[in-house]
Amino acid sequence: MQPSGRDLVAELRAARSILCVQPHYDDNDIGAGGTLAALADGGAAIHYVTVSDDLMGVLDATLADDAATWILRSEQVEAARYIGVHTQQWLGYPDAGTWDVVALRTQLIEAIRRHAPDFVFTCDP
Repeated sequence: MQPSGRDLVAELRAARSILCVQPHYDDNDIGAGGTLAALADGGAAIHYVTVSDDLMGVLDATLADDAATWILRSEQVEAARYIGVHTQQWLGYPDAGTWDVVALRTQLIEAIRRHAPDFVFTCDP
């Protein structure tokens, strides 16, 4: 039991909607894939929002950005299928460089409103 008297584990198991915000396309899978799969098996709708394009992590310098993006998203779709993810949204912000924090915040707020999650998962920077 939590000090507040809430049983957060029971609340998590009872969740019907989970929003997972990840900086890169594989962060949710690596950091919480097993937990997310168990929640999906329990009936929760899992929703992914991927913030960056993750192009800085592409090791093949001969690969064009659009081809690399297609590969990264295809791999994410496949991994998400195993976990039981219901929806995915890619925001496409550059993995390195400058981007509009207000625009990102607006898109994340829209995702929260759209999915009305019981819990939001994300990475510790």
